[in-house]
Amino acid sequence: MSKINADTIKTSNPNIDITLGAAGDAVLIPTGATLKNNTIKDSGGNTIFQSDGSGTLSNVNSAFDGSNVKLLTTQTFTAQSSVSFTTNIDTTYNFYMFTWHSITASVAQAFFTFNGSTDGGSTYSIEKCTGYFYTQNYEDGSPAGALNYSSTRDLSFADSDATYQKLDADNAATQGTDGCSTGRIYLWSPASINGAPTNYGGYKYFSSRSSNMAYDSSGLGNTSVFVSGFFNTQSAVDAIDFKMDSGTFSGTMNLYGIG
Repeated sequence: MSKINADTIKTSNPNIDITLGAAGDAVLIPTGATLKNNTIKDSGGNTIFQSDGSGTLSNVNSAFDGSNVKLLTTQTFTAQSSVSFTTNIDTTYNFYMFTWHSITASVAQAFFTFNGSTDGGSTYSIEKCTGYFYTQNYEDGSPAGALNYSSTRDLSFADSDATYQKLDADNAATQGTDGCSTGRIYLWSPASINGAPTNYGGYKYFSSRSSNMAYDSSGLGNTSVFVSGFFNTQSAVDAIDFKMDSGTFSGTMNLYGIG
């Protein structure tokens, strides 16, 4: 085996490529060796990714995005009356996901709710049609785990456009630090206009799932809530607002784009 020992290998002309090996050869980097390069390109000169030398990447090739979930923004807050997402909801992705965790309410039996906007968050008042199902199980083992539909927690065109949709059950804020809400909601093609780019007729569909500590006359228990529906608008939905239907709330929320 031949060896070349050198501190630097370079050409006299920086525009000339250096070829290591020939067709069929394997160019190996031994275990323990480190390849230090801030910019990685393919044979066509296209940047695959670039680093600033500290591990922060830029110019990442879009092929890496694929159908992966990409975190767009995070909001952590305390005693807020509402939390709005007024950026990053556009035509970049056809599929968006909001998640919330450790959401605690300032008052007992308050619901976590949301609404949408077509004017960048100036107003949150879009007509909605929704369905609301839930299951409950209390610490004493009751009830028997039935799936229930709530006609008082869904919304129809007869309801006010400004009415926020409930996404969970009433939170047990006064029952200790373990009373909280966790969940996620998906929003399909919010930037579509008059049915484009998908054949949804312009409606903006959403669905959510949450799990939270709830409280009523039976005591403490866990409630799983399933909500689905659509915004009845031909305009692009470009902002989403979350709040409790009573009091303030604290916790963390994330917005993701899905390729």
